[in-house]
Amino acid sequence: AHARFLQDYSKMRAKTEETVQWLLREIGVLKRELETVRRQNLQLGELVSKTEVEKRNLALEKEYALKEARTHKQQTHIHNKIDLELENRLRNM
Repeated sequence: AHARFLQDYSKMRAKTEETVQWLLREIGVLKRELETVRRQNLQLGELVSKTEVEKRNLALEKEYALKEARTHKQQTHIHNKIDLELENRLRNM
């Protein structure tokens, strides 16, 4: 009975050691995967930041372009008004 117990104990210990080694390998794999995901998250964060800056820049450019368009429209309106007034004066002469 004692010999049988020692044999079973030896098998269980070997199986436990095998399981521990497997767990350690898996922990290593998971750590590498975690590091990869962290690097990817940092890269994505940088891309998001760049995209937000570009978005703000585009919004500012759009705002400037709209102001320029309004100014141009106002100037055109003023020039048209002046042209009409000059035409009226010429007709009245």
